[in-house]
Amino acid sequence: MERPVTVMEKMCGTCKQVLPASEFHRSSKRKDGLQGQCRTCLGKQHSAWRSAIPLVMEPAVATKVCGGCKQEKSADDFYADRKRRDGLQCQCKTCTARHHDRWRQRRRSGESTVAESKTCNGCGETKPAAAFTRDTRARDGLQSRCKACTSAYFSAWSAQRRAALRPPAVAAKTCSACGAEKPAEEFRLSRNASSTDGLAPTCKACSRDRSAQAAKRARRFEDGQMIGSAAAALVRAAAAGIGIVPQLSNQLLAMQAQALVGSAPADAGASGTGGTTGQPPPASLAGSGAAETANGVPAISAPAVPSRTPAALAPAKPRSAFQSFCDATQAEVRAEMPAATAGALKKALSARWRALPTAQRAPFITKAAAERAAAAASAAAAAAV
Repeated sequence: MERPVTVMEKMCGTCKQVLPASEFHRSSKRKDGLQGQCRTCLGKQHSAWRSAIPLVMEPAVATKVCGGCKQEKSADDFYADRKRRDGLQCQCKTCTARHHDRWRQRRRSGESTVAESKTCNGCGETKPAAAFTRDTRARDGLQSRCKACTSAYFSAWSAQRRAALRPPAVAAKTCSACGAEKPAEEFRLSRNASSTDGLAPTCKACSRDRSAQAAKRARRFEDGQMIGSAAAALVRAAAAGIGIVPQLSNQLLAMQAQALVGSAPADAGASGTGGTTGQPPPASLAGSGAAETANGVPAISAPAVPSRTPAALAPAKPRSAFQSFCDATQAEVRAEMPAATAGALKKALSARWRALPTAQRAPFITKAAAERAAAAASAAAAAAV
């Protein structure tokens, strides 16, 4: 039977610090209901004791007395435990299985007895069972701390972990979804190593609100970032040798052309080379490879990169040798596996690539090297301009 905690503070017998009762484990053998060492010192002592025990790879004894049935049995009747000095668990396999069966039956039947009240290990107060969270592993069916102390404990633990993980580099940040500037505490820590400020791009409220994500996409379009994406696709097409890109909508092309000259977006249904403004297209869009479309927007063969969105207009990454191999053999594998999913198709292509001899890989490796060299030359030329 557990003794009630009669003190609010106690001195640890090891570190000699006066600590609150919540920093000590319960003990039914002491008058005050608490152990003589605090949790930290007891944990260090236990860790040192466990570390001092060498790992036993093979049983050190031929027979052992079971702690459950008290019978002497051979080492084969016990499960291995490398942390014990004899390399065996304290109970035999039969007693261990019986104990687990009783535990499962008790959980399935719901026969666990729940105490009507309990003394919290955190605040030391005796509270009704409703103030505790259920715990099927405990004898009384309740956790050791009440709900309030548990919430405070995990809040402090989360704050310590947040500070130790990576402190934010800024005190405030503008949310990319709602556009409001908020303190750093309103953002979650970023798990992306490339984050410069150590915070997520959206605040906690917007990350839970799907309508805020739609507003973010709308602002991106208004700010011209979506137009920059269309121009990036044009640059990649020009680098690949494609003169006219019919896949891009004329509306996006018109908006990109007007953005380059600093005017308002042109109407997709208007006629004439200058859109609604009547201005001629800029020289960067009227090169020798330009062709006029039905709505008067020139098709771009080698568009100039706008200086306002340099990051969005980066050339496409060169394809690897494996990607070139997939392009060449994907149709064949798809014909052999018509009902295969995308994941199964990728696994089949990976298996073929691994089984491919080195001599047959050479053409794909050479092609990938040529693409990397061409991309490096294009980047050097763009930097020189």
